[in-house]
Amino acid sequence: HPRLMVTDWEQVKKNIENSYEAQMWYASIKQRADAALSRGPVEYALKDTGNILDAGRELLNRCIALAFTYNITGDRRYLDKCYDDIIYSGTWPNWSGFVSSLPTTETVYGVACAYDWLYYDLTPEQRKNIIDVMKKQAMPDFIYNYEGIQTSTDYTVSPEGWMVSCNTNILGMAIAIADEEPEIAEYFIEQIPEICHIMPERFYPQGANASGLMYWSKVNEMLTIYADMLDNSFAPGYRLPSHWYI
Repeated sequence: HPRLMVTDWEQVKKNIENSYEAQMWYASIKQRADAALSRGPVEYALKDTGNILDAGRELLNRCIALAFTYNITGDRRYLDKCYDDIIYSGTWPNWSGFVSSLPTTETVYGVACAYDWLYYDLTPEQRKNIIDVMKKQAMPDFIYNYEGIQTSTDYTVSPEGWMVSCNTNILGMAIAIADEEPEIAEYFIEQIPEICHIMPERFYPQGANASGLMYWSKVNEMLTIYADMLDNSFAPGYRLPSHWYI
């Protein structure tokens, strides 16, 4: 640890110190973290469509901002707030809103990043509690979809942006907990479909994508995170599951 997007916090600090652009990015992150300190936990809220995407993304953004800012400042308030918000989300009825797995995958990625980035400053009990929240709120939904028991989304079969976003988020969860839960992590890593590797073919021949500009941007963002996680988390020469190769 850390494995997800960041691998060296000291280098991040140097970048912030030496780069005006990095300073502006960090200022925006810290502003979000500071705002979260004065607010209550993220509340479960169904949208008109029946999902909780807004609430899930708010928790995702809080986890990223609070955990990131803690690692730069060392101020325990950010860690404590991040942990409390995660544990509170464990009391939600679910992380999906019953109709879509997209909020679940985005929420779990934020929690996984926080777990990964705060790992050495969390107590063993706190780490277990966070994993227990993910086991309760996210993993059953993912297993039901991968096993074909539940098909609330098409992220296990569709070669579009939804597939890349959802599976990248799930991969992040698996990588974050691989030490404590190796069997669970292995299961999810084995399930990530080969579609994430063939998705770039959807941009041939000149870089456009049939899903439009917004999803063109989102897919490229998630493919970048996906490739970065693989690069950071697996040793050179490590053989990934056979169905990942084309």
